[in-house]
Amino acid sequence: MDELIGPFYDMDGLVEWLGRTKQAIGEQTRDGRLIGMQDAAGRWVYPTWQFDGAGAVHPPLIEVWQLLRTEADPWTAAEWMCVRNPDTGGRIAADWLISGEDPEPVMCAARDDVGRWSW
Repeated sequence: MDELIGPFYDMDGLVEWLGRTKQAIGEQTRDGRLIGMQDAAGRWVYPTWQFDGAGAVHPPLIEVWQLLRTEADPWTAAEWMCVRNPDTGGRIAADWLISGEDPEPVMCAARDDVGRWSW
């Protein structure tokens, strides 16, 4: 998964970089305001691609993340965001959203997949 979804910050790295407490990062993760997953050892990891250079999360990523998480576990949702998507001309959904393109094609694809997953 590291190759597909990573690289990642670990909790300590994110605390240091963002200057936030572990509790604040944990709360943002639980609330769906940060994209984070637990690895096989139970450590929290955070994909680096969600952050801009100042440490803010790209808002369209969070909107899609929250939608995907209604039916998918964190690893599946992150994987979905990192694979090529036919609705974006074969571009990776996260890249599309980060680049400032219209988020609607990605949101539409996410809604369709979430609808299928809920069956």
